[in-house]
Amino acid sequence: MTKASVLSINTQEDPLVPVSDTVMAVQASTEGSMVLLGDYPGHCVDRHSEMRIALRWLFDQIERPLTGG
Repeated sequence: MTKASVLSINTQEDPLVPVSDTVMAVQASTEGSMVLLGDYPGHCVDRHSEMRIALRWLFDQIERPLTGG
């Protein structure tokens, strides 16, 4: 288990990375976050949507108070 912040963006029908693998990766962190996009078929997510999600998540990580450890 890690405290490192982890973000995983995936589609619900990704043929390369199943949702179960995404869940497993995110659960390996106490700070894991997952976003599943249901309106994108296949593996590739719209780049603009992906960037908006990632930047919002990153901003939230920066704004969080630091915890000891």
